[in-house]
Amino acid sequence: MEPDAPPGRAARRASEDPARSPGRARPTAFVVRARRERARETAVAAARLLDEEGCFRFRVEDVAVAAGVAKGSVYLDHGGKASLVGGALGWACDEYKFFWYEDPFRDGGVSMHAHRKLRQLIKTPLLQLEHLRGLESHVDFIEAEATDFVRGDPDYDGGVTGTMKIAHATEGFGLDVELHGPGPIRRHIMASIRNTNYYEMGLVHPKLKPFGSPVYKNYRDTLDAIDKNGCVDVPEGPGLGVEIDWDYIYKHKTDGTEYK
Repeated sequence: MEPDAPPGRAARRASEDPARSPGRARPTAFVVRARRERARETAVAAARLLDEEGCFRFRVEDVAVAAGVAKGSVYLDHGGKASLVGGALGWACDEYKFFWYEDPFRDGGVSMHAHRKLRQLIKTPLLQLEHLRGLESHVDFIEAEATDFVRGDPDYDGGVTGTMKIAHATEGFGLDVELHGPGPIRRHIMASIRNTNYYEMGLVHPKLKPFGSPVYKNYRDTLDAIDKNGCVDVPEGPGLGVEIDWDYIYKHKTDGTEYK
């Protein structure tokens, strides 16, 4: 497929606005896009919406307005924990042209039938499969027309090889794969495929600690790692391109087995 080839029919469903269409080319092969549009302001605004128990109580339009970003550049991921009916929240996402709606049900994202029915009720594209593992389950979900975007995770889907299989299979259906969470492995995978959109710089809420343990030297996945163009670099050293901090690892070691 040519690098500038248009996305398939299912991916085109994502939007009537070309600015929101999946599969756009990234600036270079060594840079991947990150969610940046007023990301810090979004996190601060979201913090004001926390109740005493640390739970979100909000209206979709409140988040879109508080974030101060253009329609079509916000997406929703409540991890399958919303107390509202998926369709009701989906219609609110439709009004503000959310880029996608992730994990809409409390079933853990396993019902193909339920998600296919939801796709028939709302216009906002669904992103699914964070909670299902492996190539076969991903392809089954796609073939059942139960999602528009596909989640892949090298931690859970068979490492780099398994995730690349999912990415290529997804591209064969004309869809995009979105990698779950940040990290050097994700950056390398994103730089090697065309059918992806956003680097998930997750858990940037001001009340949370940085994502993951600091096991790498001279590497970070925080808001200040995003450049003025909304991109993050792909490490260029040997292997994953990052240096492992063995001093930190041994200092925090809890157990281990030595093979000779």
